[in-house]
Amino acid sequence: MVKSTRLRPCSRRDLCGDRVALIFQDALAALNPVYPIGWQIAEMFRIHGLQPDGGVDRAVIDLLTAVGIPDPARRAKQYPHEFSGGMRQRIMIAMAVALEPDVIIADEPTTALDVTIQAQIIDLLDRVRKRSDAGMIFITHDLGVVAELADRVGVMYAGRIVETANVFELFEDARHPYSVGLLASQPRMDSEDAELVAIAGSAPNPVALPSGCAFRTRCSRARELCAQIVPPLEIMGPGRQAACHFPVLPA
Repeated sequence: MVKSTRLRPCSRRDLCGDRVALIFQDALAALNPVYPIGWQIAEMFRIHGLQPDGGVDRAVIDLLTAVGIPDPARRAKQYPHEFSGGMRQRIMIAMAVALEPDVIIADEPTTALDVTIQAQIIDLLDRVRKRSDAGMIFITHDLGVVAELADRVGVMYAGRIVETANVFELFEDARHPYSVGLLASQPRMDSEDAELVAIAGSAPNPVALPSGCAFRTRCSRARELCAQIVPPLEIMGPGRQAACHFPVLPA
């Protein structure tokens, strides 16, 4: 695939919506406040010069129905501020899947929602993914969401991937100290005696990262080597990698 950073703006625009779609974290900020939501969803078809079966208006209503918006014909004429946060996120999902893209990027799409609505949006995204057969990149800090949705996980620290693994392997046998710390700091419902163990220190300034490994100032396994050399992402087994000089290995 041609790197999008090398494409002209018009060529990159052709990929958006058709090949790659993005679901934003803040749907209210992402939606245009001066146009009805039906007009905004229909824009996906207009930009790409597509005429779906039954017409654009019918396609918009079908999309709103698919994402659980009640009375879609009436609500398509309403504006973003007339919807709740959960409903606006559903509208964003409808826009993202309108042209059946190959890849959907979901950027923290449940962050601003309460727990009940979060569960509904996660379930909707899972159903959309399975129905459309699209790949999904889900960006989140919520490991519960990761466990429910992901097949593979890439753990990032200070803007760099530090571990990749099958979701089951990561939760059962994390190798990078940061991944281990993340899992240890999550509440557990299967044990009354489980304690939360916070990761020591604070995240570094991204414009002034420490030398070597960015996590070394918070890591109990850090040695002199960690301050000298940035650890490369190395193979730790079939389908998994970690960027650590002294990874956590199975006993």
